[in-house]
Amino acid sequence: MTDEERQRRWYHLTPARFFVGLLAVQVFLYLSDQFNWFPFNEKKGWTVLIAVGVVVRVLQDELPKCQIRNGVPPPVQGPGF
Repeated sequence: MTDEERQRRWYHLTPARFFVGLLAVQVFLYLSDQFNWFPFNEKKGWTVLIAVGVVVRVLQDELPKCQIRNGVPPPVQGPGF
């Protein structure tokens, strides 16, 4: 075991832990849709829209971090932008 592994704390947010948390949110939203836990569950499709919004937001946050970590250069914008 290296010093870095010993010093890593349980609350250190890694991409794997982040996506496990995302999975937990998705399961929670699915169960809330099935059992009508919240008022927005009365409207058909709102839970799906919230779940899609959560996934899109997570991807917006995590994808650039993963690209930078793996050495992928950011996209170059053309002259039309």
